[in-house]
Amino acid sequence: MRLTAVANVSERHAPLSITTSAQFPAATISFNLSPGYSLAPAAVTAIEKQARPRRAPANVLTASRGRAAFSGLPTNTLLSDHRGGSHEYIVLGVLYESYIAPDHDPLQLPSAGVGALLALPARGH
Repeated sequence: MRLTAVANVSERHAPLSITTSAQFPAATISFNLSPGYSLAPAAVTAIEKQARPRRAPANVLTASRGRAAFSGLPTNTLLSDHRGGSHEYIVLGVLYESYIAPDHDPLQLPSAGVGALLALPARGH
């Protein structure tokens, strides 16, 4: 059986590779900020608005990567630390089936750190 019986063969110019994201064809748009400007959520919103093509079909998606993707996250570290600590307490409370046992773990950290520092010379570091 000849190949022309089941396929049309033609030669043409084509890219050697196609960039994809989640198995969809993708294009990368890079940008730099002017001196004195930060990557604030308002700036990322403005950049994403400019990156989206006008009259684009509904199936054209835009997404931020790198630092721009994290610019909208909360910057209040005290609040995030509190959330992390409370989640840790809940998980340990469920694990130990006790409300008191999770309090013992943070008390062990200083002595564990001292032990780790004392073990470094023994290992030749």
